[in-house]
Amino acid sequence: MDAELFAAQVSDLLGTETVSMSVTPRVRAVIDRLGAAWVASALRPLLLLRGADQTLSAELHVCDRQPMTYVAQTRGAGHEGVVLVGDGRGLSAGHLTLPGPGVLDGSAPFAIGPQDTTWMRLASGAYGRLYRHLPLGLDTYRQWCNHRRRLDLRAGSWSSATTGAGPGAGQRTMWVAMHWAEEGGAESWAWAQARLAARAGFNLVITTDRAAPQRLLDQALSLTPHVYSAGNAVPVSEFPRLAMALMDRHQVTDIHIHHSLLAYRALPLVRALYPGTRVEDSTHVVEYRGGGFVGMSVAADGMIDLHHVISPQLLRLYRQAGVPRHKVVYRPLTQVGAPGRARARRPVAGAPVRVGFLGRFSVQKRPYLFQRVAAVLSRGLPGRFAFIMQGAGELEGTILKDSRRLRLGDTIEYRRWGPAEDLLQDVDVLLVPSENEGLTLTALEADAVGVLVVSADVGSQDSVVAQEALLPAQPVAFMAEAVRLLNRLARHPSLRARLLAEQHRKVSEVERAESASSFFSHHYQKLVSP
Repeated sequence: MDAELFAAQVSDLLGTETVSMSVTPRVRAVIDRLGAAWVASALRPLLLLRGADQTLSAELHVCDRQPMTYVAQTRGAGHEGVVLVGDGRGLSAGHLTLPGPGVLDGSAPFAIGPQDTTWMRLASGAYGRLYRHLPLGLDTYRQWCNHRRRLDLRAGSWSSATTGAGPGAGQRTMWVAMHWAEEGGAESWAWAQARLAARAGFNLVITTDRAAPQRLLDQALSLTPHVYSAGNAVPVSEFPRLAMALMDRHQVTDIHIHHSLLAYRALPLVRALYPGTRVEDSTHVVEYRGGGFVGMSVAADGMIDLHHVISPQLLRLYRQAGVPRHKVVYRPLTQVGAPGRARARRPVAGAPVRVGFLGRFSVQKRPYLFQRVAAVLSRGLPGRFAFIMQGAGELEGTILKDSRRLRLGDTIEYRRWGPAEDLLQDVDVLLVPSENEGLTLTALEADAVGVLVVSADVGSQDSVVAQEALLPAQPVAFMAEAVRLLNRLARHPSLRARLLAEQHRKVSEVERAESASSFFSHHYQKLVSP
């Protein structure tokens, strides 16, 4: 695209003054792929932070590794371009991190952990090499580290008193604070929640605070023009200041948090400066070490009006942590992305058992375990099984290299990310090897079309998976039990029918609870029509 036309498009989207650009050919190729809307959404948080009558001067950095980080925080990071917004005499400096071509294509090298110092980079490199060459050993060590400490969550003692006036009778604006605009079950609910809020009459503001390609940015822009890709443009230290600028600019009356560090860090200031703001959050997965976003949510309880949890496990954890019962609502994601219930398909006699993997290609999902189960079964019982992996994420390049190392050839069919039904209509068994989960949306979707779920016994998976199909989380034991169970399923079709019936009974029990979509639809109507 012509550079002048591209700059004009960014200017129109920002509704601001002159936009000027000076970039290297590599950056030019990247922003042409990303589009003007992507660049505008990443510039918006910097424009909020610039001083009055100042020109924003944003240096452009390219991240060539996965997962992405805010590159400007790395000492000595060079830049490959600059974008100027405005025509004032003073300059407000900023940085913008773009995904490199390899990140966009899934071929960029994968690194684990922060890269801020030389020591961190060395440790990350060693960890990454271990993951690539000895994933089973490294994962065994990780699980030992995860489980050796008892998770201790306690409700925070922040005061929740609100001395200011609450929202008036006029228009209400909801800040939907998201982790990123990438694929995933948690993200599926975030989009659904935002759509329900918009349908109820809220104006929306959407933020993402993790540096990423933001592949689903179009979904955010379909809901509101006020989208801020903060993680690609603002260091964590600036998150509170950005949040206050956001509250002022859009007169935010309500906040819904989806795994957002930006929003959780801003809550003390929100409560001090905007006491009438209503704050709610949704949580999905508790991390073994520290609790992750569930830990943040519980610790901030005194500043949050309502906690939405998607599994019985999380309901128990919040109550054990001392969060008041009336503030925690368990509403499963039974109407989010799930197709209508269909009759369970019957495997064709003599046909291979089709086994699928569906999800992000990330460390948490442990795709390497699926590949090793496939390797063992395809060699031990050639022709008895077929394997499909559908997903996307930072481990794409690593997965393909691992496949070559295992000499899998065409044993596994690899598919890009797509709707869950694209995979589920082609498999008999969904194998979930994750090291941690909440209550997987994919399990609900699988049951709706008669696909048996075999899963690591983590999170709240026991709520929706048949007892015999729950496997040990420890990786060596998981592999052994998965091979054993899949062998039995191939030999005894009646076993699959029995486990599927038990799975359906469990899912039906979960479905008796009001769904998250139904609850929030009525909840928002009450909020906007007090």
